[in-house]
Amino acid sequence: MRSLFIKVIVVLLLLLAAAQYWLVNSQQELAAGPNLLANTAMHDGFTPVVRDAVLDFPADEGVHPDFRNEWWYFTANLKDQQGQDWGVQWTLFRFAATQGDLDGWQSPHRYMAHWVITKPDGQIAHERFARAGIGQANVQVSPFAMWIDDWQWQGGESEPFPATLIARQGDAAMNLSITNQGVRVLHGEQGYSQKNQEDSLASYYFSYPSLAVSGVITLNGVEHQLRGNGWYDREWSSNSLIPDEFGWDWMSLHLDDNRKLMVSQVRQGDQRYYFGTLMDGETVTSLSSQDIQMQVTRNANLKQGVYPLGWHVIIAEHNIDIKVDAIKQLKPLPLTFSYWEAPVKVSGSATGRGYMELTGY
Repeated sequence: MRSLFIKVIVVLLLLLAAAQYWLVNSQQELAAGPNLLANTAMHDGFTPVVRDAVLDFPADEGVHPDFRNEWWYFTANLKDQQGQDWGVQWTLFRFAATQGDLDGWQSPHRYMAHWVITKPDGQIAHERFARAGIGQANVQVSPFAMWIDDWQWQGGESEPFPATLIARQGDAAMNLSITNQGVRVLHGEQGYSQKNQEDSLASYYFSYPSLAVSGVITLNGVEHQLRGNGWYDREWSSNSLIPDEFGWDWMSLHLDDNRKLMVSQVRQGDQRYYFGTLMDGETVTSLSSQDIQMQVTRNANLKQGVYPLGWHVIIAEHNIDIKVDAIKQLKPLPLTFSYWEAPVKVSGSATGRGYMELTGY
């Protein structure tokens, strides 16, 4: 009996050591390998993003194993019963170490998830890692579901909505209901989204910008009833920033006149490349680099660096002249790769709320 007990302990220790080795290895691969800011301009056998590709639904809601990276990205601007601003970001990333779609522990695909709660008095950020192929993390189309451990998005029969999003970590829990109240929007040229002047950086990119969100966030045993608007992005590609590109600034905005606006810039040396989309009901207008002006109005000297938390955005052809400001001066997210992401407010020719992401600072 004692001999059997010792053998069981040895096996458990070996399994624990293997799990620790895998976790460290996966985190290092995600942090130093195919991450969002890596120089991965060469496709290395992965499928390239090309013009004139026809997006295929519902298949393109799911995984693209022949591409290097992709993400399913959800943000929500919410208010509690006292009228205070809250925000939620929930993102599932997939990165491929090598090309291929092997099963089990041989799978080259790694998943990472970020769950961030912006509350009236601060921000809470959580992160998880998993390997594909063993059931710990995945995305399936029919019925639609995505998960990493017990962080789960349960959608419709063959699309992400209507959805229930649940997550729990320590003293924080979330249970949100999400419904789509608008059209699916293909950015750029029918989903081909160019990201620099040379057209050497591009992705396939679509969004659901008209989401109604309600539910409960529980913190330290206290439930907060929340309601507001959400935005869901889908993007995949096989490359990332080239050597002289060092980051991007992105905004998704719900304007109070019911228009939605996405604008972004990629910083390349002293140059800026702009792209965006203006959505008015079912009318979708792609915005080129010549259509958009973005100027920094306020820098914040945070401990981790200087971040532009205030912007002046002009789209003259559509009579948009707005100021976009962070609702709170928060620090960059303390995750494997650091970036700034939080709710923003809009004033000027239009008012509203939205989200902003700043990378590479």
